[in-house]
Amino acid sequence: SIFNQISAFEICYHKNFRKLIDIFRDEKYFYIITEKQSNEKNVLDYLRNLDIHNPFKEEEKICEIIHQLLISVYYLHKMGIMHRNIKPDNIIPNPISESNHDYFSSSDSKESQISQTYDDNNNDINNNVNDINVFSNIKLVDLSLSKFLNVNEKVKEPYGTVGYLSPELLSDQTYDFLIDEWSIGIVTHLLLCGKLPFSDEYSEREIARQTIHEKLKFEQPKWEKISKEAKDFVIKLLIKDPKKRMKAKNALVHPWIKKYYPLIVEKRMKNVNDNT
Repeated sequence: SIFNQISAFEICYHKNFRKLIDIFRDEKYFYIITEKQSNEKNVLDYLRNLDIHNPFKEEEKICEIIHQLLISVYYLHKMGIMHRNIKPDNIIPNPISESNHDYFSSSDSKESQISQTYDDNNNDINNNVNDINVFSNIKLVDLSLSKFLNVNEKVKEPYGTVGYLSPELLSDQTYDFLIDEWSIGIVTHLLLCGKLPFSDEYSEREIARQTIHEKLKFEQPKWEKISKEAKDFVIKLLIKDPKKRMKAKNALVHPWIKKYYPLIVEKRMKNVNDNT
């Protein structure tokens, strides 16, 4: 676990991950020094403190968070790393102003163009939000359970947090990168309606049973005000069969993302078409 984390840190030169400063060890311990995070509140704390009463504006802010989470996970997967512990505690809004880059593109020039589009689309994103809540990007933290995978490799290790674990992992099957996409679906569901799709107050075994066997339902009243695009986004990430589950690459051009970032998605689609 320690060596996996160190290796992941050494590879992840990306705005959505903490920068590695130094590593050293003594006879008993490893010491991993990273950049200081000025905000330790997770994404749920951030949303609770937002002064947003318009449900459509709230959905836009959630889409912004998930959009950046997808960019982070897509980057990890390109590097051959699965996170394995994506949950609100590990998604930290970063209030420090930084330039925005989209690592979906195939060249620096394209990344720069998408970055500018991203900035243009977000000029008024923080209306009615206190300065302390403004963030330029999220940080995906805690790489302690991360795992390097070769192409087409699968593993069978029971790691992660109950409630965010995929059916294939809970069923003691082999799994790959797509467990991260499942976790993103769970986080999206939670942010949109305030509830986990599969939960039980007293029994982790019951949570596992629901995750494996129960059908996804949108029963909370809040779903009535949530867009059809957002619901479809959640549905496609929470497909129990990993072979049919939406990948991060496809999620980045989903209609829900396009709804708020049309120019970015059009650019991504052009890149995909140019590379096929």
